[in-house]
Amino acid sequence: MAPALAERLTATPRLACEALTRALGEGDLEAAVACFCPDACLVLPDGTNAHGQAAIRASLAQLIGAGAQPAIEPLGVIVAGEVALAQPALALRRVGEEWRIAIAAPWGAPATEPLRAIGF
Repeated sequence: MAPALAERLTATPRLACEALTRALGEGDLEAAVACFCPDACLVLPDGTNAHGQAAIRASLAQLIGAGAQPAIEPLGVIVAGEVALAQPALALRRVGEEWRIAIAAPWGAPATEPLRAIGF
């Protein structure tokens, strides 16, 4: 029997964000990694990217070891079917009955060249 919606830590995009914040705050590496999709991307404080759970695990281990505790509190969540955008810097995807983080940039993303339309 599946747990009630309120008992599941990642039953909604907002709860998934809260679960990551709680895991990082408690220094719980495995719980933090479990908040991410298998093919997720984490933008690190220096602007580099960690792709996939193995790279995310290694990066989060270093951040937890250094005492970094980003507050991941979405200002708003927009859901469109199986995907969600949690502003300011998270994209989430539904995986089964749970929400997982697909892209996270809790420290902000580095400035990049604006996208240009091609072929117009």
